[in-house]
Amino acid sequence: MLRRLLNVFQRAVTPIPKPDLSVLQQVGDGPDRARLLIGLWWQATGSDVRTGSNSPDAVAAMAARYDVTLPADFHAYLLHGCPITEGGLDHEMGTWWPLERIRNLPEEEGCGPAPELPGDGARHLLFADLLMWCHAWAISCEPGPTYGQVVRVSDRIVVVADSFTDFVERYVRDWKSIG
Repeated sequence: MLRRLLNVFQRAVTPIPKPDLSVLQQVGDGPDRARLLIGLWWQATGSDVRTGSNSPDAVAAMAARYDVTLPADFHAYLLHGCPITEGGLDHEMGTWWPLERIRNLPEEEGCGPAPELPGDGARHLLFADLLMWCHAWAISCEPGPTYGQVVRVSDRIVVVADSFTDFVERYVRDWKSIG
């Protein structure tokens, strides 16, 4: 039922403006690509997301709290493109979390351990949600084959992207492909 309402709402919304992505040609496929792309998209769509920089010490402290090594593209996003306040919605009704809100699955209220993920999801960091937690997305910081993958967390957990950059690129083109 909620998906039907969301689809009706989506059709009623004006078309999403396309951001000028020419700046990305200079960046190539480096770790800054995702943060630049999502920032351009938020700007082009008039999203209510205020971004800024986090100190390297704050990002390192968060990574240490969960005993993780952050994927390079996600690390660059947290340093220079992450929201600085909570509650801003983007054009797709997504809420991207500020550094202080990011947590692992076992810590998130209503989630708990995820036995289907390596380490029960202790090294999967939630970073955004859709429509006040209809579902959320988490990035794997678990060493091994899942490292860097993004999963959708809802009634079940599904891998939706191979990397944070892949996730952002799909989100700005068609969020339903990862929703």
